[in-house]
Amino acid sequence: MVPEARDVVDIAQVSKSQLVLDVGSGFGGITAEALERGTEVVSLDFPMKYLAYVARLKRTSPVIADVTFIPFKDSAFDRVMSKPIWYSVPGHDDRTRFVLETNRVLKNGGLVILSAVWNRLCYYT
Repeated sequence: MVPEARDVVDIAQVSKSQLVLDVGSGFGGITAEALERGTEVVSLDFPMKYLAYVARLKRTSPVIADVTFIPFKDSAFDRVMSKPIWYSVPGHDDRTRFVLETNRVLKNGGLVILSAVWNRLCYYT
């Protein structure tokens, strides 16, 4: 496992009863760590090549989508977590939309953890 992914999942206090969205799942570090804890995970990314790695984990639902238009209903997830994709989201408007979308799909009382770089985490409820 990726140590930083473990840190993200630890801070999120993921439990079996939760539904987790891994935004910008990449090679699946956060997804794999959350799956090991018995939770249900949806892995979202735009490049199909990354989701091919995540699909090998079998117990996740890979979704191809843009992080500025997350294709889920409001209040769908208990936890929304993201690896360092902040710098891959171009421009202020798209970054703002990304944050608003993560908040939109989060259940009331849930937790969002966005990582700008692996060694610095930002989280809010």
